[in-house]
Amino acid sequence: MDRRVIVLTFTGILLFIIYLIWANPFIILFEVGRLNLFYYLLAVLIDQISLIFFAASWWILLKVMNIKISFLEGIQLTYTSLFVGWIIPIPLNTEVVRAYLLNLKKKSNLGTAISSVVTHRAFYNIAFGLSVGLATLFIILINKDILPIEPWLIIFAVCFAIFTSIFFAALLNSSSLKIIYNHSPEIIKKRFFDNLIDFEHKDMGFQGFVNNIEEANRLMKNNSLMTAFSFIFIFLHWIGGSITAYYSAKSLGVELSYPILILIYSVVEFIQQINIFIPSGLGVIDAGLTGAFVLVGIPLHLAASISLLTRLATYWFEVILCTPIAFNFGFRELFNKKNNL
Repeated sequence: MDRRVIVLTFTGILLFIIYLIWANPFIILFEVGRLNLFYYLLAVLIDQISLIFFAASWWILLKVMNIKISFLEGIQLTYTSLFVGWIIPIPLNTEVVRAYLLNLKKKSNLGTAISSVVTHRAFYNIAFGLSVGLATLFIILINKDILPIEPWLIIFAVCFAIFTSIFFAALLNSSSLKIIYNHSPEIIKKRFFDNLIDFEHKDMGFQGFVNNIEEANRLMKNNSLMTAFSFIFIFLHWIGGSITAYYSAKSLGVELSYPILILIYSVVEFIQQINIFIPSGLGVIDAGLTGAFVLVGIPLHLAASISLLTRLATYWFEVILCTPIAFNFGFRELFNKKNNL
C-alpha cells in the first residue's frame, strides 16, 4: 500500500482518538439502560438498505445502457469501489474504480462505463443539493426556526452541488469533449485520448469513445422513466442516511426535528465529499457531526454519543460489510493489475 495512504490513515486514527478523549461519548453510552437497542438496530438496518439503494441506482443506469450485469454483481462492484474510496480519499475514486472494474470484468465499452459512473455521481450531487435546499426551506418557511448551520456554508454546499453537476454534464457532452480534445497538447492526445480502448468492439481512439458516450446518452433519453428511477434511488440513499442519524439520536432518548437533522447530516457528509486527505474523514467527520449536534442544544457528551452511534452505522458497519466483498470480488485483482502495468 502507498506510504502516503498509511501515513494519512494513522493521522486519521490519531485524530479520532483525540476526538474521543475530548468529547468522551462513553459517559452516556455506558449508562445502564440508556441505549434503546430496538431503535439503534433499526438505524443500522435503514443504513444498510440505503447502501443497497446507492448500488441499485447505478445498476439501473447500467441496465438502461444495455450492460448485461446482474443486480448482485452491481452490488459487488459498488461495495468494492466504496471500500477503495474509504482507504484512498481521492476525488471520484469510487467512480474510477467502478468504471475500471466494469471494463475489466464485463468487457463493456469505456465510454458507456464512464457515462454510467459520471451520471450516477451527478445524480448523487443533485440529490445532495436538493435535500439540503428542501430542508433549509422547510426550516425557514414552515418551522420558522433558526438554521443550525451558518447560511454561507449551506449556500456553498448547494452551489458546489450545482456547479459539479454542470461539470459532470459537460463531461458527457460530445461537443465539450471535442473542444477539450482539440485544445489539448499533442502529447496528451497521443498518450491518453488516442489510446482509449473500446473492449466491446475492439476499436481504439477518441472518436470511438465519444460515440459510446453519445449512445449512452441516447439510451438514457429513450428510457427517461428508468433514468428517473435511478435518481429517486440515489435521493432515497441520502434520505436514508439522515433517517439513520435520526434513529441513532432517538436510541439515546433524543428527539430532533427531522428537517434540521437532514440539514445537519447532509452538510457534514458534504465535508466527506471534499475530503482528499484523511481516509473516511476519521476524526474530522465525527467532530463535525458532534459540533452540529451541540449547535442545536445537545450537551457535548450526548452529542458525541449520537455522533459515534451514527458513524458506527453509516461507516464502520458498512466497512465490515464491504471489506470481505471487496477482497473476494475485485480489490486484490484491481491492485495486482495496477502493479503489473
